[in-house]
Amino acid sequence: MGYHKLPSWSTSEDLGIPLIRKALSHDRFDSILMHLHVNDNSQMTGKKTDKLYKIRPLVTALNDNFPNIYKGTRELSIDESVNLFKGRSSIKQYNPMKPIKRGYKLWCIGDQRGYILKLDIYQGINESLEQEFRLRNRGNHFVIFVKIRG
Repeated sequence: MGYHKLPSWSTSEDLGIPLIRKALSHDRFDSILMHLHVNDNSQMTGKKTDKLYKIRPLVTALNDNFPNIYKGTRELSIDESVNLFKGRSSIKQYNPMKPIKRGYKLWCIGDQRGYILKLDIYQGINESLEQEFRLRNRGNHFVIFVKIRG
């Protein structure tokens, strides 16, 4: 669905992609999407500190495998990326000054070719991380800790 953009899931001859239409019907896609689970809901504790609990194993697996597939270039950058989302979500961000005004904010470490080596989905202010950052701040010198591999 992300590789070839269409207005919606289409079964009409002029809008659909025959290869995909033959392999997967709309109902089958909805069924898979409805029953797809990445994490065990019964293990979820009452204290919801991680808003991404249900997809955390997927994000962790991606971050673990990104450096194994491609080592990247020497020049790396840390930047934010906003992925368009208009539905309801507690982690959705709104910034009226950006081209994509509503969506999920991701912090990414990428190389000059656009390959992502690590990503983190922004969930709002992290109190424990903010305290750790204050403790490590030495005057006007800021220390940034980035763990890419291992």
